[in-house]
Amino acid sequence: DGDGNQANALTLTVASGATLAPGEAETGVFSAASVTLSSGATLHIKIDNSFDVSDMVQSFGVASIAGANLSFSEIGSGLVPAGVQLTILDASNGLTGTFNGLPQGATVDTGINTFTIGYTGTQVVLTSTTTASPYQEWAATKGLDGTPGKDPSFEADPDGDGIENGMEWILGGDPLASGDGPLITVAGSAGTGLTLGFDREESSLGFADLTLQWSATLDGVWSDVMITQAGGPGPGGMTVTVDENATPDRVTVTIPASNAQAGKVFARLLSTETP
Repeated sequence: DGDGNQANALTLTVASGATLAPGEAETGVFSAASVTLSSGATLHIKIDNSFDVSDMVQSFGVASIAGANLSFSEIGSGLVPAGVQLTILDASNGLTGTFNGLPQGATVDTGINTFTIGYTGTQVVLTSTTTASPYQEWAATKGLDGTPGKDPSFEADPDGDGIENGMEWILGGDPLASGDGPLITVAGSAGTGLTLGFDREESSLGFADLTLQWSATLDGVWSDVMITQAGGPGPGGMTVTVDENATPDRVTVTIPASNAQAGKVFARLLSTETP
């Protein structure tokens, strides 16, 4: 009956072609006196990535999995850390059988998370094996789950603001909000040259390269300057200053006016994911 009341629980058989999906919009528990998941039936489990919890089927008696299918959807944001265990079926008086194609220890891909499946004799347990780079963790937290309009790749630009995901991460932007404000401050004059200021996500160090390119003309040769952790001088007398005491780091780049042509100098930032 799904209300968790043992006294009122009924025997549950999920027939071939039918789907059992505990919970509604959020995760939940479906309870029964005993549970049989027939061959061709499907158990659909929601995993809440924000709170590291999942749906569960509870049997106060026995449970039988006769080769039924197992499917998933993920809600919330973020990643389920490696080692976290989610019990998706609990049978007080014993469990028999396995899900279709998922023997003991099989890898289960639920979307942006991965698990191994285990059958303990009374429970079916998923153990997270999810490992991610700092960028992948950020992308998951920002809701880039791979669904339409939420491409999580480093080079994608799902909000269409001309700033790729990787650069949004490094500069502190929002990949799903095209109007999240300027991420780079720009100041300059014919006398002082061009100065750019921006924040740099510290966790990007070692996982992404950030390069400033500058040129006196848009169709000329661009000079590359790597924005390193500590900063320093670059070609043409330019300087990169990094305030590592700030959180995130604050980077200031100055290109002297002597590099300008007809009073103009141009600059741009490039981000590249480190293999």
